Amino acid sequence: GIQMNLNKPGKIIIGSSTSEIRRSKNEIARKINITRHFYLSDTHITNEQYSKLMGTTTSNNEPITKITWLQAAQFCNKLSIKEGFKEFYIIQNNKLIGFNVSSLGYRLPTEAEWEYVISEPKSNGQKTKLYPWGNKEELNETYGNLSDINSTNNNFISNYVDGHVKLAPVRSYPRSKNNYYDFLGNVREWVNDFYGEEMSISDNQFIDDYLGPNLGQIHVIKGSSYLSFNLNQMGISYR
Repeated sequence: GIQMNLNKPGKIIIGSSTSEIRRSKNEIARKINITRHFYLSDTHITNEQYSKLMGTTTSNNEPITKITWLQAAQFCNKLSIKEGFKEFYIIQNNKLIGFNVSSLGYRLPTEAEWEYVISEPKSNGQKTKLYPWGNKEELNETYGNLSDINSTNNNFISNYVDGHVKLAPVRSYPRSKNNYYDFLGNVREWVNDFYGEEMSISDNQFIDDYLGPNLGQIHVIKGSSYLSFNLNQMGISYR
């Protein structure tokens, strides 16, 4: 029951420039060349979809929350097995020990793929927008589930009403031009990459199909949530 959208290969300069007003210092710029077509789910994975595969008890159309990165990876592996693919994640004794990069099965999107899909970059890799809705530093329409005036959060966006106090079912808000939902708000998202703050890999050359640092203790989280209220957290480069 997962709807997948096909994405063409292309270039993306992830992260942000030092001149970007809303940037955080960990948004390291990297030039990535995505060489293969790839499919990506058009929404967050829901409790119902996760439950069908993993045997959990919660089953509704809200996004699955409160799972570890490893549990997300195990979900991807089970999808691969179910459809006859090799597993991408090599997991032993509940620990990740490597990636099977030859696998054509399921995995989490990379940080580069995540930014590529949401930012719809130019052919040279430059993003066409800073935020999921564009470049304006204001929200005049209900684009997603954020901390609005009815939120239980102490901080909220003035004059913004999104119809949900906490989580919202997927597809509750308008889809993007390339047919994705919920890139803004609702829940933050795990991506494949280990988290790192090393400097740019190369100032001049694009790196093919970058999966992130080879080693690490934690993983990158992208996007905003229903608790988000400031522009920094809503930027495409935020991590």
